[in-house]
Amino acid sequence: MNKEVRNTIKDLKKYGIAGTQRVIQRNHIRVYMEGICDDGNPIEGGLKFTLPISPRDRNWMKNFDRQKKKYLKSKNISEK
Repeated sequence: MNKEVRNTIKDLKKYGIAGTQRVIQRNHIRVYMEGICDDGNPIEGGLKFTLPISPRDRNWMKNFDRQKKKYLKSKNISEK
């Protein structure tokens, strides 16, 4: 697993409740966790993120950050 991917997974863990993170690695890396939105209610279905195992270029960081911001905004979670 690429170093940037490991660091991104560590950063994603701050959005979830401690101890609820699951990381599944097959063709892609999938990160599942339970979270709480800004109003204090639990998120229905939890949070789901998909990452490449070894990205081909640096653009994946920009794309993933853009998608992450949209996803967190739709789930009513402020960025930390």
